Amino acid sequence: MAKILISALGTGISRQEENERKYMPAVYRFSGTGKEYKTSFVAAALCEHLKVDRLYLVGTPKSMWEEVYRYYTEAANLQEDRKYKNLLADKAKSFNVKDAEGNKDRINEEDLGKLNLTIDFYLKSIRKSATGGSKCFVIEYGLNETELWNNFNTLLRISDMLEEDDEVYLDITHAFRSIALFNYITLDLIGILKFKKAFKLSGLYYGMLDIKGELEYAPIVDLSPYFNMTLWARAAYNFINFGNGYLLADLIHNRDLSENIRKISEIVNINYIDDFRENIKALNRLLENSPHAEPVIRHMFPYLSDFAKRFKGIKTNGELQFALAEWYFENKRDTSVWPNQ
Repeated sequence: MAKILISALGTGISRQEENERKYMPAVYRFSGTGKEYKTSFVAAALCEHLKVDRLYLVGTPKSMWEEVYRYYTEAANLQEDRKYKNLLADKAKSFNVKDAEGNKDRINEEDLGKLNLTIDFYLKSIRKSATGGSKCFVIEYGLNETELWNNFNTLLRISDMLEEDDEVYLDITHAFRSIALFNYITLDLIGILKFKKAFKLSGLYYGMLDIKGELEYAPIVDLSPYFNMTLWARAAYNFINFGNGYLLADLIHNRDLSENIRKISEIVNINYIDDFRENIKALNRLLENSPHAEPVIRHMFPYLSDFAKRFKGIKTNGELQFALAEWYFENKRDTSVWPNQ
């Protein structure tokens, strides 16, 4: 299991007098712990705070790759290769999106090989046990459908480097807002395509630089509850429409309610009528007596109640089998195999 941070890189602020591009230094403070880090790269604060093993950095051909190299070289106490830094700077600064196809000297991922090693040296300098394997990825601006699908393919390459038990963190602080949104949505889809179940995002971080003038620091907030909303929506849909409550059970913290929904999922799949009846009764009771459930599940109570009440009060097995057959038919479930009762 590895801790992996996926972060986006922008173009920074250009200092004409120094002919350099930079992010302005800020004091980043983590909500909850109050731990602070003074740095120009929020990714560096996240790497140190989370003790990540590797960093996947995503940026466009115009992103300030040269400043990333300078920063992490200095942070890891390495000797800077000025010729290499200038190469990255020249390629990035000369890129013009208006002539993207004609710009044959645009920066590519092969150019960033030395930067990958530099980031790994940095990670090992703050935690010797870091496994390494960091990599920088070059994506398009996303100005049209072709560029969006090219970017999607790049993120799928990232997914090939992930294992199901990895702890994955996403930083959406910098770069185009569209890239942050794209990374967020695509990571959710990757979880479904690659792992065939809910992808566990361990953290979705945003450094709130806009209010550092008011607070004298930039809060780093974890927005992963927003990511979990997509999981809740998918889980509720699967349970209400198909009787598949395994994901919903994983998300619910209330142990009794979670176990009850998991049992109903198993029973619906094999259609044990007596067990189904008893668990539907239990579900109705739990929904009526769970006022302190987590916020999302409270909003789902009406929909879960509609499912449970559909089978409430049915007395005979024959009537319950008929009601289940109707539900199966409505939701396009196979009713051809019925167990002996």
